[in-house]
Amino acid sequence: MTTADSWITRIAIALAVGAIMTVASEMLFYATPEQALQPFEIPLTWLFYAYTSYVCLALGAWLGVRGWVSLFLLGSIFGWIIEGVVVTTVYGALPFTIPFTAMSWHALISAVLVFAVVRNSAHWRLSRQILLLVALGLSFGLWAQFWVIERGTMPPDELTYAYLVGLGLAVPFANIALDHLPQHYPYKRRELVILAALTTLMWAARMLTTLNPAYLVLPAVILPTIAILRRRSTGTGLTLPPKGRAGRHMLFLITPLITAILATEGWKRYDWIESNWPIALLSTAIALGIYATAAYHALRKPA
Repeated sequence: MTTADSWITRIAIALAVGAIMTVASEMLFYATPEQALQPFEIPLTWLFYAYTSYVCLALGAWLGVRGWVSLFLLGSIFGWIIEGVVVTTVYGALPFTIPFTAMSWHALISAVLVFAVVRNSAHWRLSRQILLLVALGLSFGLWAQFWVIERGTMPPDELTYAYLVGLGLAVPFANIALDHLPQHYPYKRRELVILAALTTLMWAARMLTTLNPAYLVLPAVILPTIAILRRRSTGTGLTLPPKGRAGRHMLFLITPLITAILATEGWKRYDWIESNWPIALLSTAIALGIYATAAYHALRKPA
């Protein structure tokens, strides 16, 4: 198994993972742009997600992340950095914004489902992979129905298709890129220290400019999660999901296509489907259940 010893290679991996996480956490969450996209909006969003992916890859390599539960916990840290450092939404409606959307979307949906499960599905029986992608498309399309309640006037269908399917191409392309990059991501102590220091400085700068004590929530949730991951650790280094075939990766487009069809047709026919809160409550309950179970087992594990 080849190892990503070069920092350029590790950055390439972070860019690929960041692209997948961008589509999962932005395009599939918002379904369509609220307003016309600015020229550099998507590239900048991708870079922020790639940076956060870089941080979490380095952290995951140190903690020796193994299995989907540990990936979920690492994805939660990813979500808290996005929502609490890159933007500040985690401080807006505490305590609900602690699990939603960091744990219930970034971790559970983006990291576990769209990154890991979708990538692994390239090795499944073809009919099983297609069933997964159709189910995801239907789920995201149902979630998208509530946006018409909040926004009123929705953009043209062409923009929604371009946003979901056009930008959704980033997922199979990123997975194909990952197939040509090392599968094993090694622990580099200096790299983690630099990335952790930069992230901490960005968080501290935001807190000092606002003097908002709610910012202390971020270390209060990230540090215990790192401790849980440490208890689950069996070594260092991080192994990415296995390589697949380009054609099987391209099938991912089934998901955003079904999402776009269901979303646009639903917006034309209905204006009252409050799909957000049932899905948010269900996904948040599942996320909290996974976290609580992981914490329980970590506490019971002999030191």
